[in-house]
Amino acid sequence: MKLKTTLFGNVYQFKDVKEVLAKANELRSGDVLAGVAAESSQERVAAKQVLSEMSVADIRNNPVISYEEDWRDASDSGRRQ
Repeated sequence: MKLKTTLFGNVYQFKDVKEVLAKANELRSGDVLAGVAAESSQERVAAKQVLSEMSVADIRNNPVISYEEDWRDASDSGRRQ
């Protein structure tokens, strides 16, 4: 899986699928505050380019959150009342 692209003469390298997904997202103040937003519109476009070249299998095989952790959170929230 390729997490790197060249755009407008600049090379953009992303460390993992989580970073690509975060930086490809449209600008939101919460993402900026959390430090996960793209630093520029060019970086956002580069992340979108990388994301467009990923297959569903790439995303499925590199989950942002593990199945066990996600399942545990879902079952915990069902118990809270």
